[in-house]
Amino acid sequence: MYVRTCDLDARFLDTNAANCRLRLGPVSDGSVVLLASAQLGTRIIDDLEVSTRLGSSAEWKLLKSYTNYVSPDAAHFEAGWTELEREFDRSLLPESGAHFFRLKRTWINP
Repeated sequence: MYVRTCDLDARFLDTNAANCRLRLGPVSDGSVVLLASAQLGTRIIDDLEVSTRLGSSAEWKLLKSYTNYVSPDAAHFEAGWTELEREFDRSLLPESGAHFFRLKRTWINP
């Protein structure tokens, strides 16, 4: 007779802004990919916004909204985090030389 035990790691929802990083990924003539970190096992809505200037009076425009269930997988289970690609068409960008991006995340209750 074999007895097997398994320890489950307690994971708590981390809504700290420092853990919601947004990085530039591959850029092509037609699209831009941004990489966003996400906690495994969460259901999230990410609103990707763009502005042509920074500051308190900056106007932000919604580029695209993404809804995901971030499913746990063996490769990222220990860390508890993974990266999600946020791809959008470059034609959605305002006609300006500088673009600033921000990600507004909403956590959905199961």
